[in-house]
Amino acid sequence: MLHDYAPETQLAILRNIYQAMPVGGRFIASETPLNADKSGPEFTALLSLNMLVSTDGGIESSPQEYLTRFRQAGFSQVRIMDIPGPRTLIVGEKTTN
Repeated sequence: MLHDYAPETQLAILRNIYQAMPVGGRFIASETPLNADKSGPEFTALLSLNMLVSTDGGIESSPQEYLTRFRQAGFSQVRIMDIPGPRTLIVGEKTTN
């Protein structure tokens, strides 16, 4: 869902989600991240190209970029959960107001 938007819009969305959540809440995003040097995997690179041409700034990001945005939005206990297939879960919690 986040990859549909430009990075600065992703951050704004994450901040809004964080503000709306109760303390103890958890947000999980399902994304298809690029690898650290953004050279692949091929499916994700093609998906990122598709996002660039079909949205207003949408782009796939590396796991580190997603983690950074979650932290900038205020989330703690931020982590990556690998699941079978091309998707990855990015998890963040709201531990304080």
